[in-house]
This record gives sequence, C-alpha cells and structure tokens, in this order.
Amino acid sequence: MAASFLRLPFGDKILHAGVYGVMALLALRAFRHAAGARGERSALVRAVATAVLYGMSDELHQAFVPNRHPELWDLAADAIGAVMAVWIWTRMTGDRATMAAAPRVPDLGVPNRVG
Repeated sequence: MAASFLRLPFGDKILHAGVYGVMALLALRAFRHAAGARGERSALVRAVATAVLYGMSDELHQAFVPNRHPELWDLAADAIGAVMAVWIWTRMTGDRATMAAAPRVPDLGVPNRVG
C-alpha cells in the first residue's frame, strides 16, 4: 500500500504531511494536558514547533545515513502538515479557547456567497 502510494505525484510529501500532522496533534494533546486551560496558545505553538523541529532533526540526520539525503521540500511538507492538522483540529472541535488562540484567516473583503 505505502509503496504504491509513494508512486503518486507528491505521494511522499503527502505522507510526510500526514505523519507530521498526527505528530502535531499528539503533541497538542500532551501540551494542552500539561498547560491546562490557561496555556492554550502556548500549547498550539509548542505542538507545531515540536513537529517542525523534529522534522528538521530528521532531515539533518538523513545527511549522515548512506543512500539518503535531506530535502528542504520534505521539511516544508512536515511543517505544512503540522500547521494544517492543528488548524483543522481547532476548527473541528469548536473549542472556544483553542479557536481564540489559533491564527485567523484574514478577511479579504470578498463576499462569501454561494450560488
């Protein structure tokens, strides 16, 4: 399954984003539990930072492994996956404290009309 998935265009980047997204969500759960309700913004930032820093260390580590090489695009996919997972989670759960701490999408003045 994974081998065939990796043959898709950008399949490895999608896999990177998914794995690091899950890592960020697990870190968010841990940091939220440790910080309590008052440390919500801190937990969001720390969760994403943890996933991104781990991705950086993983890419650095690959420089020393035979037949492997670090890729900046892998790190970008890791970071995008972490940010998107935390952002989607805050929107799906509807947790007001989490949503207040999450970054907002800017209003570009475009009407939101469907139809």
